[in-house]
Amino acid sequence: MTTSPPFRFKPRTYIHFDLPVSQESAERLACDPAKVARHSFYPFVGYTNVIKKITRDEQGQVVKKDKPREIKIAAHRDAAIYARYADLLSPAYEAELACRGLAKVVTAFRQLSTGGTNIDFAGEVFLYIDHHRPCIALAFDLEKFFDTLDHGLLKQRWINLLGVGRLPDDHFSVFQSLTRFCWVNRDETFTKLGISSNNPKANNRRRICHPRDFRQQIRQSGLLRPNPTSGKGIPQGSPISALLSNIYMLDFDETLNIEISKLGGFYRRYCDDIMIVVPPDQQQAAEELVATSVHTAKLTFNEGKTDRAAFPEGKGQPTAPPDPGSGFSDRIQYLGFTYNG
Repeated sequence: MTTSPPFRFKPRTYIHFDLPVSQESAERLACDPAKVARHSFYPFVGYTNVIKKITRDEQGQVVKKDKPREIKIAAHRDAAIYARYADLLSPAYEAELACRGLAKVVTAFRQLSTGGTNIDFAGEVFLYIDHHRPCIALAFDLEKFFDTLDHGLLKQRWINLLGVGRLPDDHFSVFQSLTRFCWVNRDETFTKLGISSNNPKANNRRRICHPRDFRQQIRQSGLLRPNPTSGKGIPQGSPISALLSNIYMLDFDETLNIEISKLGGFYRRYCDDIMIVVPPDQQQAAEELVATSVHTAKLTFNEGKTDRAAFPEGKGQPTAPPDPGSGFSDRIQYLGFTYNG
């Protein structure tokens, strides 16, 4: 990366362990590699965000289930650093996508020149299915995606993207803060400190606690938690986490895009949602490719949750086999939308 993008500042209104930071102060910190290399990052503040996920029950019926996502929020100064380093890495990542022919393949967490929403991304898949019948659509869901990113692989992908032999000290500081992170549960912490969850800024409160009180009120109270998985996982919710997850998947995406294309098929990935459409006689080969690629990336997916739908030639709804355990359904689900032909 030969030129640096301009500094972008996003004010954050939540309370954290530090005070809100001005644009000038944030820029002085985040744009100085020496300061970033020496920076001490605060613990994240975590909470659970529940979204609705369309899936199948044991009888093969399509149902909506709660899918909890563990979100972790960075302190104000830390977030400024993460956002800056996301801006530094993003151009190199986009260039790599273009070089590998993946610009249209990876759709999550990117500023696409053509725009697009989940409706558009799902619509592209459904239109492809309609134009390539007969075919089989396969939808895979990577389990605990952010929690299982291997630190060694992530570091190497980061190094490769920068085109260096080792991470520079400032980049390593950011990497280490995301792989050796600590966090506190927001609700537990607010309760312990008498902070209202409904109005945490009551009484002109501007931060969770003063730095001098951190040791006694947070650390010695047992509120501080380390990353629960040694050697794996980054916090979901920081300004750089989404981009890093995409960087982690570069080789995965390239391999599957090439190999599925050889089968006469179509591959797309949106975060932890993978969609593949192949001719009917290539289903087994496609599923084996996915299983191998997931293993190589040191990730996991629940085969029992894989959605399959066989779309017949011409028009018509997929016919689900009588055995719910086959994984076949009379429709396919992607990004919250269903398609039945």
